[in-house]
Amino acid sequence: MRDKAGLVYIYKKNRKVGVIQKDLIMYVNCHGRNIHIGTPIIEVEHNGTLKDAKEKLGDEQFVQVNKSDLVNLKFVFYTDFSSVTMRDGMVFPVTPAYSSNFNSRMLNYYVNREHL
Repeated sequence: MRDKAGLVYIYKKNRKVGVIQKDLIMYVNCHGRNIHIGTPIIEVEHNGTLKDAKEKLGDEQFVQVNKSDLVNLKFVFYTDFSSVTMRDGMVFPVTPAYSSNFNSRMLNYYVNREHL
């Protein structure tokens, strides 16, 4: 199944297909081969890698902040550039390997306020 419109994240779990609107995904974290997708309503878990999830989500508003976590810039509540707090209160560390990319993407996202 291909996501032609780019509006949804499609995943498989227990031989069933699930669909989540990308605009509702706040964060994605990976522990081993388990992907956890946080939305304002539920958290969904399925098998996969962070690399696969990152490819499915695209690069427009999702940015990697450490080895295991991607955040949706749309849902960032606060950042001191060494950690990021999401609107639901989840806090993710921003590690040195990812801080430069995160900082520039975060600033660029809010400077170009067309999305707000």
